[in-house]
Amino acid sequence: MVEGIKENFTEAIEDETVLETTTLVADSGYHSEDNLKMLTDNNIDAYIADNQFRKRDPLFADAYKHRRPTDRDKAKYFHKRFHAADFKLDKRSNTLTCPAGKVLTCITKAFRNTSGLIGPQYRAKASDCMGCIYKDKCLQGSRRHPRTVALFNRRDPLHPESHVQQMIEKFDTDKGRFKYSRRGELSNRCLRTSGTRSDSRNSGYAQQSRSTYSGS
Repeated sequence: MVEGIKENFTEAIEDETVLETTTLVADSGYHSEDNLKMLTDNNIDAYIADNQFRKRDPLFADAYKHRRPTDRDKAKYFHKRFHAADFKLDKRSNTLTCPAGKVLTCITKAFRNTSGLIGPQYRAKASDCMGCIYKDKCLQGSRRHPRTVALFNRRDPLHPESHVQQMIEKFDTDKGRFKYSRRGELSNRCLRTSGTRSDSRNSGYAQQSRSTYSGS
């Protein structure tokens, strides 16, 4: 990824050091642990979208309302699995209440996931889940185990944050969303350049002021 961008800049404006003062903005096609690690290793400032960034953006929370009526009627725009934020915490009893009003009790105070996040984990009763009208939005898999929810509040210091997670946190800031929102505008104002290889992933946009590169 970085080598392709360097080739584009060198060919367009003949400056091999331009990435030292350039901000890269690219779509989810470039979002991978290897690519993001490469950007970090090369000290390149970047904002790379992932394929879930719109779902986390409050501005898109009611986007489905603006779809065509025929599209709004499709269940896929309404059917989502309940997330931790949909469960209400009672700090006094240390329990969660699900959207159906059932109680989940704490089964461990220090559940740790594969990303190194730690926090209390809660579990519902099997009988409450099996007869629930919301089970298709809450349970996964054919065996339909009782729902569990973890409320992560810290990270294992021995488990460093992945480059993917670091980028998600950086991208979800006001600055990150603003940078990405200007991507299309920059692309129209920029000089389009192509890499020496035929692969379309090696093409991009180099802003003439050299302050921002928008990957395509």
